[in-house]
Amino acid sequence: MNPSLIRNIGIIAHIDAGKTTLTERILHHAGLIKRAGSVDNGDTVMDYMAQERARGITIKSAAITIPWRAHHINLIDTPGHVDFTMEVERAMRVMDGAVTVIDGSAGVQAQTMTVWQQANRFAVRRLIFVNKLDKAGADFGMAVRDIEARLKVTPVVLSEPVYSGDELIGVESLLHESHEKYAKLSERIAENDEEFLADYLDNQRQPVVKAVTALKRLFALGKFVPVFAGSAGKDIAVANVLDSVIDYLPAPEMISDSKQTKALAFKVVCDQQRGVMVYVRVYSGSITTKSVLFTTSGKKERPTKVMRAAGKDLDEVERVSAGDIAVLIGLKQTKTGDTLCDNQKFDPLDGVIVPPPVFQMACNANSKQEEELLDEAFRDLCMEDPSLQVQKDQNTGQLVMSGQGELHLEIVGQRLKEDYKIAGVDFGPIQIAYKETVTEPLKGELQYEKIIGSTRLSGLVALEIAPLSHLDRQFVSCKVEIVFPEEALRVSKPQHQEFIQAVKDGIEFGLLNGPIRYSQVTGVRVTVLKAHCIDASSSPTALRHATIQLLSDLMRSNAKKCKLLEPIMALSVECQTKHLGTILPDLHSNRRAFVHNFEGTEESAGSIQMIEAEAPLAELVGYAPWLRTVTSGTATLALDFKGYKPTN
Repeated sequence: MNPSLIRNIGIIAHIDAGKTTLTERILHHAGLIKRAGSVDNGDTVMDYMAQERARGITIKSAAITIPWRAHHINLIDTPGHVDFTMEVERAMRVMDGAVTVIDGSAGVQAQTMTVWQQANRFAVRRLIFVNKLDKAGADFGMAVRDIEARLKVTPVVLSEPVYSGDELIGVESLLHESHEKYAKLSERIAENDEEFLADYLDNQRQPVVKAVTALKRLFALGKFVPVFAGSAGKDIAVANVLDSVIDYLPAPEMISDSKQTKALAFKVVCDQQRGVMVYVRVYSGSITTKSVLFTTSGKKERPTKVMRAAGKDLDEVERVSAGDIAVLIGLKQTKTGDTLCDNQKFDPLDGVIVPPPVFQMACNANSKQEEELLDEAFRDLCMEDPSLQVQKDQNTGQLVMSGQGELHLEIVGQRLKEDYKIAGVDFGPIQIAYKETVTEPLKGELQYEKIIGSTRLSGLVALEIAPLSHLDRQFVSCKVEIVFPEEALRVSKPQHQEFIQAVKDGIEFGLLNGPIRYSQVTGVRVTVLKAHCIDASSSPTALRHATIQLLSDLMRSNAKKCKLLEPIMALSVECQTKHLGTILPDLHSNRRAFVHNFEGTEESAGSIQMIEAEAPLAELVGYAPWLRTVTSGTATLALDFKGYKPTN
């Protein structure tokens, strides 16, 4: 299909703003389903996981292709809960545009601001749908003022709600020449668009088609954001949203100067019937079942099927071309964030940023058989969700899974029991995922010798581990750099790469457990000073063991030169002014928070305040239920991971 006829969009919003309901109505209008499903009834197309239907929330981003006005729209319905921010992040990476859904009775809520900032990072063009205008307390004017004040954009209203008494009966478009507000809209366009202005000076009643073209130019420049009114629940103005996606959101951008086929793998799903399914966005060229592709790491892949996504269902196609999104079946070694290319030598596309885990939970299988099943399940789950990490605690032998939040880990635990049928698994309490680092360079050397059975292992390693940045109350870089100069390695040439990889593996393993709380060590640079064969008994295995032991010895003998790092969260709280006297003192005293600012908007329903702060995650465990209690359920909050800081 011609790329100009494609739209790659997402639905983004605060939780419960109506994203999935809007998507269901869109599918119905496009003729893909006979009846729109309901979140309350648990029969939606896009929320098809058992856990999604049981909880009435979106957990995984789901994609579907929709025909509309001779175009096709690749639509991704994203989660609104902060624990599943990874799903939003990777969906944003391949979107060209997005529909931001706002609850007309609540305005711009905390998580709306979070996903809006994510979209800013990826330069995703947006339009806004003010939803639920049929609800008691809905106020379209308040929502528009909120958009301007909180999202720091200039809204342009293109449709308004129409009421009969208190009942929403429809919407009225301002893009009609007979509409009294069209003149004011035309004047506003003329003030900002020179091409439209030239015609406007000749005739102030310009045709709507010219106004729409000018608005599209202005939206592309980011001068305005279009705003539309409606109610997905009442099926009011849903078709307008689809029309606006075609009219105002951009066609896909591609790599115009590339002669290679290039695609980004932005999502991997392990399906028990179909096997591994890789969701890709194609940026140049095309992919068929005859394509031979190479991953970022050089692995060779060949799809056995090319499919279009329709929620949990898939439709097979012959080819997917530049600008489009599809699902590839049959890939074995492709990971989220990989570039796929039909040439072995290529510059990879920007991948997907994986946020570090901030919560962790131990789990134990009750039998050897279930331990093996657990290992297999975790291989699938970690492949699907890069923000989930699993490792073995070297002291207890337990598996520890780490993730984005309490609900994130709770859902993983449910899936192990319900989807993978592992009944005999026990979970420990959910804890904060601390990290550790060093405060000054540590240097040492170790000659390793060990006899295992009839095999003698030997090798010599010298390392330096140093902090990547100065440690104070600033955020610490959550990465590890490995420096391995050529002159540091003295081994036989045929096994050169094996020895290098063995030392690097040893470094990664040795940094899994720090000396303070056995937490992962980060924010460090490890320099290999020596990696030598001593005699014929030297091997890659010996150097790996030597590296692990040396790192452990260095950090444990210098524990006072190590620091514990704790995750810090950006916290946004929306509350009524009358509750400030309870919330602010609690944040300052009990939560160790630094409050940046709080601002209010005066509305007919009362004064609403938005508090923005940073606080240690450890102090926010249980904060949401406390906040609901002290505000009688009127306050909302959003959390966004900021980084790691030293605990003192």
